[in-house]
Amino acid sequence: MHLSIRKKDSVTSILLFIFNVFLVERGITSLPLKKIFRITEPFRKNETAVRMGLSRGVQNGLLSREKKDGEVFYSITGEAAKGVRHWQETLSEYRKRIPLQLSGWDGEWSILHWRAHTDKNSAAAFTEAVIQVGYGVLGSGLWVSPFNFTERMEKVAEECGIEIFQFRGTPSGGRTSMETAQKAWPLLGKLAQRYSSLEKSIAEELNELDPNSINCGAGLPLLHKLGLEFFEVIQDDPQLPLELLPPEWPGPRVARSFMGTRESILPETRSFIQKILSVTYE
Repeated sequence: MHLSIRKKDSVTSILLFIFNVFLVERGITSLPLKKIFRITEPFRKNETAVRMGLSRGVQNGLLSREKKDGEVFYSITGEAAKGVRHWQETLSEYRKRIPLQLSGWDGEWSILHWRAHTDKNSAAAFTEAVIQVGYGVLGSGLWVSPFNFTERMEKVAEECGIEIFQFRGTPSGGRTSMETAQKAWPLLGKLAQRYSSLEKSIAEELNELDPNSINCGAGLPLLHKLGLEFFEVIQDDPQLPLELLPPEWPGPRVARSFMGTRESILPETRSFIQKILSVTYE
């Protein structure tokens, strides 16, 4: 599952971000409209824009609307919840891979080959899983990874009902390891540019942020904007060993910058959200 939100300033995008970062972990999947108005104030959304955005969220199947005790509530749907889980799992997986990426590569490749399956759904599910794990493609049904994910892929193949063959070793034929990486992951150059663009965006947003306004929710738009940008980049990053990447690869550096920025702003932002959740309207 590859998650992409086309309009990053949409009310649906904002609300899903807030549920994802601040609410779902506390078991909160529904908010009254009055509190949604308050939470979206730092994004400079007026009530008309919020109502229209919520309506589009309902139409797109990401939000549901119901009335309880005379008050309107909006909840995330099962489809939105799947997106939230994917978001959280992707971030968790990325963090786990950082030490692996930096620990030094033994020079061996994992090679995975599988035959096309008659069940298109199973084939699609397996292909999606292979990409999510971080394999690159060398040819039809032929995938490679510098990491040893043999046991993991055996489980995935069994779940999908796919027959696979796996090998671990050093390919021959005169091609260097870096050339193999560039063939299997041809978009590495663009990925480096995207990381550099994100690094610039982090610096610009921090420069414009008034530290004294964070406790009033000013950190929310920043976390939302940078969080989406970071997420969209890491979805496409196989986190190859540094030995297979161009010199001065920006990925780990930009990740540290984003994580540090996020952790410095989260406490005051959580406090802002909590104050709104604690308010009782008559």
